[in-house]
Amino acid sequence: MREFFSEPPKAAIANIQTGEVFRFQFNPPELVEEIEVNWARLSPVGLSHQILHYVNTNNHRFPLTIYLSDVVQAIQESVGRSSVVPANPNANKTMYYVDQGTYRRSEVEAGSSGIVYEAKQFLQSLAYPVKRSSGESAPPPRCLFVWPDVVRMECVVVSIRFTHRRFALSTGRTMALVAEVALEEIRLNPLYSGSVDERSGVRWYGSMRNP
Repeated sequence: MREFFSEPPKAAIANIQTGEVFRFQFNPPELVEEIEVNWARLSPVGLSHQILHYVNTNNHRFPLTIYLSDVVQAIQESVGRSSVVPANPNANKTMYYVDQGTYRRSEVEAGSSGIVYEAKQFLQSLAYPVKRSSGESAPPPRCLFVWPDVVRMECVVVSIRFTHRRFALSTGRTMALVAEVALEEIRLNPLYSGSVDERSGVRWYGSMRNP
């Protein structure tokens, strides 16, 4: 039977240097793309308006909100489902209510695999210099951001903000995390209006493909 409500492909961020890939646990409900055009403003005396001279266009920027939950991961692994929705952060303190099911908090926390901790470590690793074998430091690693059929961009992390939402009763460790990550493109080739106006569907950014 054809599946009309199959789970969509997940977005991912890859460390280009190491090849390590972080696949989103949940695709964000929306994807914001920021583009800013810079103009020099000349103000001749007595003129009714300012004269604008084009300076440049800022790098494309994607501010992402990434949701992570050890609660959902543990339930998925225990019941073999991938359609579970994130637990309500205001739910009862001793139970989890997920996907019309009720689960004991102690059992879920004991069976969680630690996806929150691993994802947080990976994202943080993109924000610090790389130590070379010679002992010198190099800039933080470049990464590849891919949202299937939407965008593919070589980029760097420019800011990260973590919000810890849920905590295990027995250990106090974080069970749910919201990571706000801003990605900015790395471009080696100039981009022109005509190449942006292609009707190809998926947008390519950065140096992975010549415009």
